[in-house]
Amino acid sequence: MTPREEPRRRMSAALGVAALLGGAVGLLHGRAAGLWWTNDDFYAIHLLWKKSVPEALLSTGAWRQSRMFTPLLLVSFDADLHAFGLRPRVFYAHQLAALAGAAAALYVALRLWLPRGAALVASLLFLCGVPTIAWSRELLVRQYAEGLILAALATRLFVLSVRRDRAAPAWGSALLYLGAMLEKEVYVPLVALLVLLPESDARRRLRRLVPHGVAVAAYVAARWAVLGTPGGGYGWTVRAGELPGVIARLPAAAARSLLSGSAWDWVLLVALAAGVAAALWVSGRRGAGLFAAALVLALAPVVPVAKAFQDRYAGLAWVAVCAAFGFGCAALARRGRAPAAAGLAASALVAAVLVQRRAGESRWATAERMSAEGMSFMGMSAGEHLRHPAIPPAAMVELRWLKEDGLGRARGARWFADDLYLCEHPDRISRLYSYDGAAHGVVDETGGLARERSRYCGEIRDAPLSGVFSHDAGDFFWELGPYETGRYSIVYGDGVERFDVARRDGYRRHASVFTLRIRYESPEGWLTFSPDIPLDFRASRRIEWRRGGRSES
Repeated sequence: MTPREEPRRRMSAALGVAALLGGAVGLLHGRAAGLWWTNDDFYAIHLLWKKSVPEALLSTGAWRQSRMFTPLLLVSFDADLHAFGLRPRVFYAHQLAALAGAAAALYVALRLWLPRGAALVASLLFLCGVPTIAWSRELLVRQYAEGLILAALATRLFVLSVRRDRAAPAWGSALLYLGAMLEKEVYVPLVALLVLLPESDARRRLRRLVPHGVAVAAYVAARWAVLGTPGGGYGWTVRAGELPGVIARLPAAAARSLLSGSAWDWVLLVALAAGVAAALWVSGRRGAGLFAAALVLALAPVVPVAKAFQDRYAGLAWVAVCAAFGFGCAALARRGRAPAAAGLAASALVAAVLVQRRAGESRWATAERMSAEGMSFMGMSAGEHLRHPAIPPAAMVELRWLKEDGLGRARGARWFADDLYLCEHPDRISRLYSYDGAAHGVVDETGGLARERSRYCGEIRDAPLSGVFSHDAGDFFWELGPYETGRYSIVYGDGVERFDVARRDGYRRHASVFTLRIRYESPEGWLTFSPDIPLDFRASRRIEWRRGGRSES
């Protein structure tokens, strides 16, 4: 091959890899292109509605309410919104392109150490994982994929700067690293992984990481200025006494999020274990330490939200497993066991696809349900109600804003999450709609309204119930009773919102003045509700309520 032909060959190989990864995204995740808005998409639309990106980025109130700092996600979302308007299909096309880009960037980074085949296997395996379902179907987690693109390219530039002992690639790496952090805080620990990479000596690596230290300082300063704290966290509280248990359960939670509950899980686990074991056998103690560090660094940022672990949180741990598997396949091939490496790679890929398909059934069904509910709600009129939407309560509020205030459509349609609403407001509902899984759409069930109201309201008893509530540093805590078994919920707005909760728990960044009801469902099926319990923690940090009385202390 002549020197003139070599660049063409490389370009052809690169285009082939890009086409293969893009095709894999289409086959595995193309279903996302048929979705409408779901989850918290409406929040981002509201935030960016008729606002410039700088105005949205400088809206410290919005950031502090969500306790997140992901400015480049807003830039990405706003680019779609201003270029194409409210066309979700375009947003999902961008989402799928970002996922393909993440796989390609992972491939480019792994090519520093692996041959093409092993790097490609690792990148394809990443796309076949269960966490990538969330990365494709939820628009407001796009920052994971776009952040991975930046983090992988930052890693490549850093390694090149160390190998060539040049400063310019290190500064480029630091800039990409800053971008990855501004996409999502889960990429902050990347700098610790770069320290451990087996490249040159520790002194040279540390010298080339000086720009990355500048990037971390800039990120922390910006985050502190916007959030008022260098930390964050949202969702369920994690008290100091709970932290060891949360951390201990985290690896198992991450592992479960990679599986489907089918027999193919075992095929996938055996194949992955064999590949990772081959990598560790060849690399020895240093490789084992690097792999363990990668897993710890991937999971550490999700500890604050790990009480309600979601698939996407395991995404970076899955990247570490896929990379280690690629190293294992390459190690086998180098030792003359290419057929074994090929068989292992094929087994892992086939099993991962089948596991993903099985696990994705319920996940895609939920997304499609939210799409159908949202589109139906947009066409509802005053007095018409949507029953038990899968769209989160806060997102329903934003959907109503988009419908009524943003787009000027008919006002007065409502929704509710608990059928207590039927008992408390029997005359407000002109028509009742709910999602029917068999019909794959929202159906009119007004004809059964009276029957459903009678059934549900007849199950409610006047039974003992209690709650102890407290408010500490902006967080809301509760202890419900007196029953040890059964299911408790906290209900707002006569059933408009309902959250199933543990007997003892807490939620971050809650208002200090509000009203709620306690809902209890017994193992036998009967229900009891408290009356409205007004809570004003400005007067007292601890409030106790019991059936028939209420005391404060």
